[in-house]
Amino acid sequence: MTNYVEFIKWCFNGVKLSDPITRMFGYVFLTVVGALIFGPSDLWPIALSGAVAIDLTCGLISWKYEDFKREQKENL
Repeated sequence: MTNYVEFIKWCFNGVKLSDPITRMFGYVFLTVVGALIFGPSDLWPIALSGAVAIDLTCGLISWKYEDFKREQKENL
């Protein structure tokens, strides 16, 4: 049993939520699990699309803010 626990720890050791690919797989996983638990609905694809759109929007804003800070530092 100890080997299984160590294997699971090893598998999830490199998982970081800062990685966009990990977050996208997480959104898909949560959508599929939610659909399995609560039943199929037209709302699951909408929820997945909304989560991806919010994530991409936050990433874009963060990227533009870092670009703004870099530009401000260069102008000083």
